[in-house]
Amino acid sequence: MQRPNIRDPLAERMLGPGGSHSLVTVEVAGHPQQVFEGAARNLAGLYRQGMAFGERLMVVQDDLRWTYAEVFAQAAALADALRNRFGVAPGDRVAVVMGNRAEWIVSVLAITAVGGVAALVNSRGVGEEMVRAVATADCKLAILDAERDRILTGELPDPVWPRIVVGADAGSLRSGKDADFGLLSAPRQELAFEPDERAPRGWRDHPVHLGNHRLS
Repeated sequence: MQRPNIRDPLAERMLGPGGSHSLVTVEVAGHPQQVFEGAARNLAGLYRQGMAFGERLMVVQDDLRWTYAEVFAQAAALADALRNRFGVAPGDRVAVVMGNRAEWIVSVLAITAVGGVAALVNSRGVGEEMVRAVATADCKLAILDAERDRILTGELPDPVWPRIVVGADAGSLRSGKDADFGLLSAPRQELAFEPDERAPRGWRDHPVHLGNHRLS
């Protein structure tokens, strides 16, 4: 005789009605889906949850330590430059060509905050592969670390798209076209991180507030 399935009491408290991760059924792209009731419904909601951590540590890279507040402040400054200096609009693709480093996180946050699409290029590729990836994705500009920038520009010295370079040699940047990542991402007190609020594709309206999941 088959024994009945006994739910984990902890899972019951989390997933059941009123729980911190209670499930509801909503329609996504015409199909019913179970989702966490309090979870963010888009990146903006997810980012707001992260912003609530404030001075808690977010990034550790060698001797580098950045809090959530510091990362989002840098992303706000970079997003402002993407929108107002480089004209990045919702749907525009921006290449991110760098190794595993803290600036990668800031770049992706800033690109998606203005509604852009982060085109993540293989950082282990050779110059020809990187150039082809940026061109295939039809990117409006590229954000690179200095090492990948040298590889890419060794293949294509004068790309048609602008470059934002982490740790760039000033002499390698084209005047009026390229920019230094550190300067663009320097936090400015008057700028707040304001992520794009677009709804997920295919998501029907549902009475759940974005980003209202309780953090603990």
